[in-house]
Amino acid sequence: MEFLVSPRSALSTTEARAFIVGGREIVLCDVDGEVYALDGICTQEDLPLDGGENDDGVLECPWLGADYDGAGNSDSDREGAPSPRTGVDFAPS
Repeated sequence: MEFLVSPRSALSTTEARAFIVGGREIVLCDVDGEVYALDGICTQEDLPLDGGENDDGVLECPWLGADYDGAGNSDSDREGAPSPRTGVDFAPS
C-alpha cells in the first residue's frame, strides 16, 4: 500500500516530522539524503517522537532521550515493544 505523505523537500535534516498514515502515526527523518520512516511513538513511554532531534543519523526522543538509529533500533527498547521501522518510498515531488 502506498501513501503520499509529504514532498521530500518539506522534510528536515535535523528534526523528525510526524504524519498520520493509514491511521498510524509515523515520523520521517532525512539522514544524509536517505529518508527513514519510524513508528511515531517512543517505545519507552508511548510518547510522540515528533520534533525529536536528528543528529548524525540518530533520532533522539524529545521526552526521555531514547536514541533510535535509522533502522528503528533503540538503545532502550522495552521488551516486546513493536518495531518502529516502516517502509518508505517517495514519488517525485
